[in-house]
Amino acid sequence: RCSRGVRVALSAMHDASGESLVPVVRLRGETHAEIGRQHGTALRERVVATWEFYKSVFAGVGAGDETVLRGIASHVRAAVSAFDSRYVEEMEGIAKGAGLEPWEVVCLNARTEILVRFGGKDAARECTSIADAEHAVLAQNWDWDEFLERQIVVADISRPGHRLVTVTEPGMLAKTGVSSAGVATALNVLGLRPPTLGVPVHVLLRAALDAPSFETAVDRLLAAPRGTSSHILLASSERSVAVLEFAGDVVECVPTPGRFALHTNHYLGCGLADDPALGAPTTAAADTCSRARFARADRLLDSLPRDPQTAEDAIRAVTRILRDDDGPWPICRAMRRPSTDTGLSTALGKVGTVCTAVMDLSIPRLLVTRGNPFDHPGFFEIRLDAESPP
Repeated sequence: RCSRGVRVALSAMHDASGESLVPVVRLRGETHAEIGRQHGTALRERVVATWEFYKSVFAGVGAGDETVLRGIASHVRAAVSAFDSRYVEEMEGIAKGAGLEPWEVVCLNARTEILVRFGGKDAARECTSIADAEHAVLAQNWDWDEFLERQIVVADISRPGHRLVTVTEPGMLAKTGVSSAGVATALNVLGLRPPTLGVPVHVLLRAALDAPSFETAVDRLLAAPRGTSSHILLASSERSVAVLEFAGDVVECVPTPGRFALHTNHYLGCGLADDPALGAPTTAAADTCSRARFARADRLLDSLPRDPQTAEDAIRAVTRILRDDDGPWPICRAMRRPSTDTGLSTALGKVGTVCTAVMDLSIPRLLVTRGNPFDHPGFFEIRLDAESPP
């Protein structure tokens, strides 16, 4: 038992063959500090291993100096404290439980901003996100270094009156997930260089999942101290969708035409849609990984039947698209060495689809694979309409 008698449970989901999939850490407490301490204690080895991985990656992009990282952590901590000091308390709790310094956990949660600041657009090569507003379904392929395939966890977090589940990296507050308030999140990193040291996108994701409603989640993200380079796709059980792009000190809620919202790793708004490097000008070919995945997914979505469907039909359709491996830059990506040998690519191992996550807001529930769906085709499920195990 942890502080105040709160129990921490760490288990692993299994597929039909009994193979261990993604560990699930169940965190229960009244305060964020308690939740953080439980997180760090239960996942101590994984948190430390994830921090060591990112220290190496930071060094590979020229951000390995401890003095530089401490300075970044101080700046980020102040921004997060101004936004919501409870998240600083939770990061400090994680550090205490895992035996790390608080600044290290702050940098871990700001890894996206650090990598974009030092690695530029080379850092924006992850993830395809799709929302089906008509059926309240949000799904995402998370593409990143193969090391994280062995580290990812599902955090099942409960505080009085609220519960959320999120697929995340050990030591981070949140990533892709769904809450009992009917809010779901997905993430795409974008490639704008500084200023990118505001509230980290992984803290914003947690704030959205902590929100009591979709409208509150949108308002909180729009009002946050700005300084990240990412896209957050929000969906709600009320069949609302928000495409929120962040470009340094600019944020835009990009209009979504029709039933589907789609995003990869280039800007659709923020005044950057026509930027030849950061956007997708109408005259540009699908000549980058992000543009190619977007174009392919857009064609596949356009080919879906328009007849009435159930949520299960919608989930099957979206997951088929996320398993598509057509072309040189497929939506579902096998683990391969990056094709370039500059910048961030030199700091990474093999890169590909780490997992697929689907959030069905009609229940709500989270479905997730461990690893590339071709290697791990089965989903396991956590339902928020069921009583969480003790």
